Amino acid sequence: EVDDPTTKLLTLARRTGLRIGTCSTTVMEGAREWDLTVVNLHAVTTELAPDHVPGERISVSLVKEGRQPRQAVGYLPDGDMVVVNDATAACWAEHVLGSARGVDDVLMITLGTGIGGGAVIGGRLMQGAHGFAGEMGHMVLDPHGPPCPCGKRGCWERFASGTGLGRLAREAAQAGRLDEVVRLVGGDPEAVRGEHLTSAALAGAPGALEVMETFAWWLALGLANVANALDPAVIVLGGGVIAAHAAVMGPVRRAFVQLVEAPEDRAVRILPAQLGERAGAVGAALLAARGALPL
Repeated sequence: EVDDPTTKLLTLARRTGLRIGTCSTTVMEGAREWDLTVVNLHAVTTELAPDHVPGERISVSLVKEGRQPRQAVGYLPDGDMVVVNDATAACWAEHVLGSARGVDDVLMITLGTGIGGGAVIGGRLMQGAHGFAGEMGHMVLDPHGPPCPCGKRGCWERFASGTGLGRLAREAAQAGRLDEVVRLVGGDPEAVRGEHLTSAALAGAPGALEVMETFAWWLALGLANVANALDPAVIVLGGGVIAAHAAVMGPVRRAFVQLVEAPEDRAVRILPAQLGERAGAVGAALLAARGALPL
């Protein structure tokens, strides 16, 4: 069985005859090597939203206003088109092929610049009435907390994303609690980033481990809130922050047990994702192979 997510995606496309739409240069190059049809979705984005800034979301109103992708870009394939959030697709991929394979009640949280999410309940992928199921990063944990780009304050992703980890690290550095990390970045506390803190935590630096415990508590608080509502059997954590899961998973699991309702009656497993940064692409391919949503 193939472990590399890109190879899994290409193999699935070859077996099903589906065309691949991607922004990933790795997937595009691999598809061409395998003689598979591939659509460059960067070009689609440019046609649909010429003023789009990379990394920002494209509003679904583009489609509602009649700017259909197939009309905007003539080389998209014929047939039905499935549009799905990337974290939702990643959740389906982890349910079918990854850490939560064979589990019917799954919560997936992706930690990057922000927080994305998806859920499989009773073996069915949650989409919601308006397609917004899984937008857990904008659950407000502290109404007086730091401002969020969405316009509110204290959203979960302000504390428990890669951006949130960086903010916690800089606050600790400015307070003189991360001298070893500050030396690592040349003496400027403002230069401290989440990856610097993670490296120091993995090396066992006491100050970095303390900040990581705080980060893990905020992450676990949000996980406990969602688990109280959805009661998953498995929670999968993905995204760039979890690449260093050795420094994160232990503190998160300990805090989760303290924060979730009735922990003695639950056997919730919190696991790192298996499919990496290609999980969204793999999930989208799986969903397209199954047909239109909801499943």
